[in-house]
Amino acid sequence: MKFRKGTNIVLQPGRQKNIGMGCILAIFVALGVFLCLMMPQHKGGILLMIGFSLAVIMGGAAIESSSGARITLTKRFLSGGTLRRKTIPWDRMGDVWEGDETIEWESTDADPITCQTPWHEIGRECAHNGQHVSMRLAIDWIEALRDAESESEREALLRKFRRGAPKTLTPLNQLSAKDRAKADELLSEIRNFRGTGRAQRIVEIQQLFRNKGWQPPKVNLLTPRTVIGCAAFIGACFIIAGILLGKIK
Repeated sequence: MKFRKGTNIVLQPGRQKNIGMGCILAIFVALGVFLCLMMPQHKGGILLMIGFSLAVIMGGAAIESSSGARITLTKRFLSGGTLRRKTIPWDRMGDVWEGDETIEWESTDADPITCQTPWHEIGRECAHNGQHVSMRLAIDWIEALRDAESESEREALLRKFRRGAPKTLTPLNQLSAKDRAKADELLSEIRNFRGTGRAQRIVEIQQLFRNKGWQPPKVNLLTPRTVIGCAAFIGACFIIAGILLGKIK
């Protein structure tokens, strides 16, 4: 199906992922060569192991990067999936949420249609201009299009989203009541977030603020726990290096 230019958004895996997969391929090839040189008597087994691992990794990456795994937003429907694409009209669109490295949504039908599309942590990009899109931003776009009351309103939203991030950032105290409530919700998440992945989440939320044209919050990523963890890791590295060099008995 073809769409008029400027009326749809296609979210595809970012180029960073392709670069990452290229690095993984190079590492596996180098590892295979090294092991074959060190243990030539096991060359067959080594090549089989490396080949199988690469086939699994690259096969999964190929599926996630295929045209079938693209997410398409139009004024009439949302489409996504992996091997089996699913299309849901906006008037039957239900909840959308963040899964485990996936973005998921379902219809409001009596027998709901659910869709799960891979979403790598480095995000996706718009096919028309290469703009980086985080999962949070994609969910905001989907919810806005779902809640729009007409096709013309959705088309206006799509054109707005396609333009990319605003160049001028608006201070939080100048936002509308609706936007300020959303910003406060995200700021509360930053303050209350605990555990691993906090730094990544903060960076993602800051990028979401910029994409929306809001002044991003200034957050100190170096918490006491982070500093202690880094110090312990560096200390352990020195101890191990000392042992290996025979400096510590």
